Amino acid sequence: MVLKIFQVARMLSSLLNSRMANPLTLIGLYLPLGLGILLVGRRRKRPDKQCVALGSTNPGKLRAVQEGLAAWPGPSIFDVQGVSTASGVAEQPMGLEETARGARNRAAGALSAVSGAVLGVGLESGLVLIEGDLIDFCACCLYDGHRSYLGLSSGWALPPRVAAEVTRQADLRQQEDTYNTAFKRAGIAPDDRGDGVLAQLSNGLLSRPAQMKESVLAAAVQMQNAALFASVHT
Repeated sequence: MVLKIFQVARMLSSLLNSRMANPLTLIGLYLPLGLGILLVGRRRKRPDKQCVALGSTNPGKLRAVQEGLAAWPGPSIFDVQGVSTASGVAEQPMGLEETARGARNRAAGALSAVSGAVLGVGLESGLVLIEGDLIDFCACCLYDGHRSYLGLSSGWALPPRVAAEVTRQADLRQQEDTYNTAFKRAGIAPDDRGDGVLAQLSNGLLSRPAQMKESVLAAAVQMQNAALFASVHT
């Protein structure tokens, strides 16, 4: 808005310096124009602010969801509120199905827990075994009360010593944070409420919040193209 008024002022100044211009005529023409631009800017409708409920109070997850949703163009501004929810799965989910189920449960729980929320978001970090490597990934579920939209992040392999400890504890169905405990025993601070071990192992090129943001963006592909992703009944 300030730029537009400045452009009008420059135009007015240029014409006033012209020998052929009548100053009073120019002021009468361009002053109302500048005031009109200013009034239109003030009356411009502000973007709608919509409440989004995240099934976690972890600062890294809150940041990932806020940035992920803000990246999509649209008329809305999202206010992400975190709330503690149950995943309904093991403390350390193993496999795609269990991890995705945990994300769905968190999204549904968050939406029902936050009054006025239009969208529930669930993030769940899981592990999947691929050709002997235990791959760390994140699943995101966006739930609008009617449909769920699922997205997955890229993955990275855990160090063998960490993978062995996590697998052993998972087989025992330990209800504790085996993932971060395994990294602590390997001499790496997990930083589970910040950028995570991924940031340390990648020299800052990657991070846990960036991985989670990727899963949010992947889930939003379905939500932003709901008609294309509608169920096909045969």
